[in-house]
Amino acid sequence: MQTRKEAIRRSILDSARKRFLQDGYLGATMRDIAADAGCSLGNLYTYFSNKDDLLVEVVKPTLTAIRKALTAARVQDDSQDDRADSTSLARSMEESAEALAAFVDDRRDELSLLLLRHEGSSLAHVPESLAQELTEFLACRMHSVPPPFVEAATRSSFFLHCYATFLVNCLVEALKHEVPGKALPELIRSIARLTR
Repeated sequence: MQTRKEAIRRSILDSARKRFLQDGYLGATMRDIAADAGCSLGNLYTYFSNKDDLLVEVVKPTLTAIRKALTAARVQDDSQDDRADSTSLARSMEESAEALAAFVDDRRDELSLLLLRHEGSSLAHVPESLAQELTEFLACRMHSVPPPFVEAATRSSFFLHCYATFLVNCLVEALKHEVPGKALPELIRSIARLTR
């Protein structure tokens, strides 16, 4: 019985993902999602109390992966003693380009839901929230680099927030304009080179 419940739940999530991608959050209806999943509307509400909860559940694995990656990078950065200059920071970002591009390419649809197709949902804050988390990450990295390698202006929280917002907006634009996966590493490396 538990296996059947999990299969129904998985079917609902798959149908919701497709509907949200196709129609956006505002255009998708619980009725259409239930029909696509092959269950009744009442049964759908047994699993998810509302459309917002459903969208949050669809994107939760991707949002969790992003936050884990930022936390892991922060922990790894704290354990390194060879952070000598801003060039090494940029080089580190460039070296991460392939991994980041693969992540974006692999989770393109879910990232589109998180950053583009969420209008009207509780996820509307996600782009700003990610920019804030990235700002905090960058602040840790930049404050570990001694002058004169990093100018005082680039250490200001406002500058770091602007830069983090720029990075998130670059991701949004890459998703919006469907930049192909093979072009993402070079795009990311080009953005990283701006920090040199």
